[in-house]
Amino acid sequence: MTLNTEVKINGIDVTSKVISWKIDKDISETIRQAKIKLTRSVNTLVTLNNAQTVSIKRGENATEQFVFNGRIDDFIPEMGRVNIVAKDRLADLIDFEVTTTYNKTDAQAGVISNIATNLVTVHGGGFLDMDSTSTVNSGTDLALDQFECNRDDIFERLKKLASHIDYQIFYNPNLSSTLVYFQPEGHLGSKGTFTVGTEIQNVPKWTQSTKELVNDLTIFGAHVEVQTTELKDGDASTTVFTLINTPTTIKVFVGGTLKIGGLENSVPDAEYFVDTDQQNPNITFVTPPGSGSGNIDIRYSYAVPLPVLVTDEASKSTYKVVEKSTTIKHLRSVDDAEIKASAMIGKYANPFLNTKLNIIDVTKVVDLEPGNFISVVDNFNNINKDVLIRKIQMSFPHRFDVLHVGNRDYREPELQSDILKRIKDLEDEGQRGIGILTQVLQASENATFSPRYFVHESTVTSDRNTIGHPTLGYIGDPVNNASNIPTRLIGDNIGAIASDRILQGNNTYIELFVDKDFEDTAITTADWNTSSNGISYTASNTMAQSGAFWRNGDSISEVRMTASFTGSPSFLISADAGNNFQSVSLNSGLSTAVNLNTTGTDLRWQATGIASDSITRMDVEVIS
Repeated sequence: MTLNTEVKINGIDVTSKVISWKIDKDISETIRQAKIKLTRSVNTLVTLNNAQTVSIKRGENATEQFVFNGRIDDFIPEMGRVNIVAKDRLADLIDFEVTTTYNKTDAQAGVISNIATNLVTVHGGGFLDMDSTSTVNSGTDLALDQFECNRDDIFERLKKLASHIDYQIFYNPNLSSTLVYFQPEGHLGSKGTFTVGTEIQNVPKWTQSTKELVNDLTIFGAHVEVQTTELKDGDASTTVFTLINTPTTIKVFVGGTLKIGGLENSVPDAEYFVDTDQQNPNITFVTPPGSGSGNIDIRYSYAVPLPVLVTDEASKSTYKVVEKSTTIKHLRSVDDAEIKASAMIGKYANPFLNTKLNIIDVTKVVDLEPGNFISVVDNFNNINKDVLIRKIQMSFPHRFDVLHVGNRDYREPELQSDILKRIKDLEDEGQRGIGILTQVLQASENATFSPRYFVHESTVTSDRNTIGHPTLGYIGDPVNNASNIPTRLIGDNIGAIASDRILQGNNTYIELFVDKDFEDTAITTADWNTSSNGISYTASNTMAQSGAFWRNGDSISEVRMTASFTGSPSFLISADAGNNFQSVSLNSGLSTAVNLNTTGTDLRWQATGIASDSITRMDVEVIS
């Protein structure tokens, strides 16, 4: 079959001036590019300028398949010809910037496909569109807590979203002149069987390589907010006070009075300024605070990096251990980092298998897109398997189309934009200085659950029973009827039920305030809130106390306490059912061992506070 073409520039047919053209459609290089060679006499038909529209069609009648729609990016006169480089309409999204933050509480609910749709339809300039026919819903399981755009172009943000969940972005004028497609790799499904010697002209050379193998991956980028308090001594002359950490939010009290703060030259009536220099964080007062011991109360939050480590133990044992690390700055939570890390390790933990297929019949390629799966039958190499199309190369004059199939084509320079090509990127060097490591291990679906707590309850019954009754067993006393049959059924309560044993799972009481199982309602006046999951205080409601959370008959002499809180609540612990409470000094998030002055068998905690205090978690581990 003879393959013809139609090429138009700025709506003018220049086919008669076409020497050749080549189009690459790549699953990784989202913006597709056409390279066109024309005779120099094309200037008699159209005066070339950047940004002019370019359309390319092909087929037996020259117009059956719409293979390219875009604009001129560059054109270079050379001897007797003109070389044009055109990019498809996705490049239009580079021209528009967006400054906004998508939160999980917004209309998009953190769903990545919803965010992508909003970026294109609201911020993308109006030419391109996305709808339910071009977008596959990414679901709430992969939702982001936060996604920031700070004067970023729309296309760059789309690529970030797609790379996070292994989606692909493409524009196909043969399917729609305006729609952007946002779909998982491989979503487009199987497109039939290709056999070497029939549809495939060449004998493929298959490459299996561990060049890009990664089975031990650490991702930097997520962080958690930690709250702390620093007390400083005023001396009526010092204005600059150095902080241990760089604050993200801050409140400063001097002598119990909240001060107005800000960044220098930004808040006209500020009483202090905050310098968030990573190496030397500090606050500077306009007027030196008066003298006093601990009279400057600085309460602030700071970000602690949370590197996420994920491994594939099967890959490590089968091949070799390959460790890599990378920074992904758009991650804003550990959940986001874990999702990304797991997706990446699943992709890179096994060797890549790749080859090129030369396809003569364009009717077999007409509907193919990178991201399709095809079945390849290669009896020469004894290979029969489904492979993913990574790249399609089309050209005119036509000999054959080239399909790059498999996991990855290593020689393509545009793949440098892939996330693993940015390993050891130190742009976010500050994230690596200190942090808490979160490790994600591959596991089967079997899970072992630890019990939260055990309660043994008992009651008292009498000693008169009727056992062996044909329909009912009776238990209890007194007998007060003519039939001389006890009046209570087995299971009826006679005495009050008492919890005589209470044990915590792993010997550790963990209170997340999701219920009121251990609230002492007779003592507690503060708000033990299971909706906001914490304790808050008011001026008149200053007391929170638990009931017994450990009672085992054995005398307890040592515990380890940990609390997460804001402000300065006062903590106490009792081992003798609340008869004697012992004061405990705690720092938020840090564990403190407590030797009990009064030992006992019944553990309870108490916390008093004022309106500016709150508690979000309480842990007590029984040591001995």
